[in-house]
Amino acid sequence: MEVLCLFITNQHGSLIYYKSLNGRDAFSSNDAIRLASTLHGLSTIAPKLCVPKSSITDSLVPQPKGLKICMLCALDGPSKEHVNVMLNYVYELYADYVQKCPFHQPDMPVRSELFDEHISAYFKELTA
Repeated sequence: MEVLCLFITNQHGSLIYYKSLNGRDAFSSNDAIRLASTLHGLSTIAPKLCVPKSSITDSLVPQPKGLKICMLCALDGPSKEHVNVMLNYVYELYADYVQKCPFHQPDMPVRSELFDEHISAYFKELTA
């Protein structure tokens, strides 16, 4: 199972956190910002183009309004259920180490070493 990278964007589509998880194919900072903005735009447009939700069964990750957590996975990567579990755990870490920090402003980039360490440890444990 290979997860390539993790993006977190705020409600305005600005990249607030980026982590390369495979250790070799890191994007440049400009490429990461461009990709995160593209993913934010697509996730905003996609619900308007899709079939009504009554015919789709999907599990959603609970996130505050506007916060988007995205993972890029390899084609032979984790199943959809496993991705939802991973996204839920990333959100729990975000809530514990970023939102509860008294010095963090909601739309500012994430600068929490504990959050970064826990993300690295979690994904390292998954690939071991």
